[in-house]
Amino acid sequence: MKGHRLYSLLILLTLISLPLLAGCDDEDQDCDCPDQQQNPDDDDDAAADDDDNDDNDDFVDPQHEITELTPLLDIDGSLYARGWARRPLMVYNPEYIADADRLRVKEWDAYIIITPEFMFGVTVSDIRIASFISFELIDFATGKDTTGLELRLGSLGFLPTDLYGPIDYQRRDNQFHLEYNEGIRTISANFARTLLSPAWEAEISLTQDPNEEDVAAAAPYNREGTFFYENKIVGMLASGSVTVDGKTYTFDPADSFGYLDWVRGVIPHVTKWHWGVAAGYVDGELVGFNIGDGMGESELGTANAMKMDGVLHKLYHVYFDYDINAMMEPMRIDSDNGTFDLTLTPFYYQTIGLMVLDLGMLVDKVYGRFSGTMIKDDGTVVQVDDLIGFVEYSEQRW
Repeated sequence: MKGHRLYSLLILLTLISLPLLAGCDDEDQDCDCPDQQQNPDDDDDAAADDDDNDDNDDFVDPQHEITELTPLLDIDGSLYARGWARRPLMVYNPEYIADADRLRVKEWDAYIIITPEFMFGVTVSDIRIASFISFELIDFATGKDTTGLELRLGSLGFLPTDLYGPIDYQRRDNQFHLEYNEGIRTISANFARTLLSPAWEAEISLTQDPNEEDVAAAAPYNREGTFFYENKIVGMLASGSVTVDGKTYTFDPADSFGYLDWVRGVIPHVTKWHWGVAAGYVDGELVGFNIGDGMGESELGTANAMKMDGVLHKLYHVYFDYDINAMMEPMRIDSDNGTFDLTLTPFYYQTIGLMVLDLGMLVDKVYGRFSGTMIKDDGTVVQVDDLIGFVEYSEQRW
């Protein structure tokens, strides 16, 4: 598909341009670059099945909740603020990243909006060897997947160090602007047709109550100086429109829900993760969740959480039960404390990426409808039916 070719081109242009970054993270340069993290909820088959986790009365949650503003990194570049929070309380301070790790810094703001008819995503990323703005639009009815890319080699330094800072990019006639004001994120973009992209433009507002809780988590990997810091915003109400190659798609805040994947980190050469989100209304209450694994050694805090009426209900580990060779079959996801038990019934399967030697990215992603039960901290059972979202399994060697 066209989108797959563009992502493959991005990989080749950015990663192969500096092959020295493909070396092992281990001090022994003769190593074979094994997986850099072993996560208890992720195995080599990209699946887990543990029915014994349900209703586990003996479960003890070891997570550490951060409740006040805390520097993310210590002066030596090691992760200081390890755990999770209900707000972006870990203060990103990249000036403390060691010089030897600066080319391994990865930063991105990825906005995704899912509707019953289509999804639209835009990512602004600085991975030091390259900076880019990319978009994707999937029309679920036709199955058409359209992508585009504005690529610059090198670091542009245009991403903010906090969750609320503006983004302002302009090159010739292409422009991207994002600003935050009292719970409303406004995206304005206009890009001309190029060899890498059709023409596209967007005027989008993503709205949420500024008092809502959203999960943040920070975890190290197993090599000194590496870490993964993420903020996940779930269930923003989307309005506005996006026009791609002359066709306009409109967002209705009644059923168009936005997500922000905000990541800053020094990330190892080999990484694997699951990630999933969904949101929708249940009996007039907006509910949603963020789930995943593989984002570092997350024993003290994951980014797994349910969100109901603006309040987080924390999860620890979650387990993905599926067959990587049968991605359109129903997928069960449950938690180790028994409060999350949903089944995803897919309606769209997407594969992305390319692996060349020891460089590249591979993603298996399914969009579908989640049904099952979510239990609040007070014991209230919420029956979920047909929340639209996705789950992806991703492997990167970068």
